[in-house]
Amino acid sequence: MRVTWRGTADWFGTLNGQPAVLDIKTGSRNAKAHTTQLNLYGGEKLHRIVLYLKPDGYEWNTHVYNEDSRANVVEVCARAWPKYRKAYKHLTHQGKTTFDQKNHVYRVDKMQVPSVSELIQMAGITKPFKPSEYCTEEQYKHLADVGTAVHAWIEWWELSHKGGGVPPHSAEVPAFYREHVVQWDAFKAEVGFVPEDSEVLTGGSLVLPGEVDWQLQSSWGISGRRLSC
Repeated sequence: MRVTWRGTADWFGTLNGQPAVLDIKTGSRNAKAHTTQLNLYGGEKLHRIVLYLKPDGYEWNTHVYNEDSRANVVEVCARAWPKYRKAYKHLTHQGKTTFDQKNHVYRVDKMQVPSVSELIQMAGITKPFKPSEYCTEEQYKHLADVGTAVHAWIEWWELSHKGGGVPPHSAEVPAFYREHVVQWDAFKAEVGFVPEDSEVLTGGSLVLPGEVDWQLQSSWGISGRRLSC
């Protein structure tokens, strides 16, 4: 009874000198889902930070990965197991992980595995988006595009800043996203978060009832590092 999943963490870094993983949210708050997402991103002894970022401010919360967090991972996998078993019964759980960014599909040795979001949906914690009178398909896509752009501009700023490049008030950054970058910098200064690696490919493999094998692979050079519970 093994469950495997993959995901992409926005940032790995440090919080006051200790290892941390951070996820940026530009939409509505869903504390349970967002906490669970961070718990599934991999690794022990890491601070987990959710940053709700707006052009005019920010909010954040954090927790430490501990036994309760690990139990949360086990619970998600157990709840997802019936649907997972049907959808991924041929998965070998071993091998090289690849990510098709265009279609947002993760594969292990060319066999598709669920993303963190999909695993949470299988567990019944969240539901797939359905158009309604409150949010149409077009509005949903627009909000998703805004979130993607915010992430990209923040990553651009960090890379430019590290290389002594253009500051965030540059005219190269559209005004709306420039304000997000300013709030990002304010957040870092307040809480002591130091970003190091962006878009980190993460994942785990859990043998129920609870043996977790974490896998992390970074685009910046943590490739192949493995953490085990």
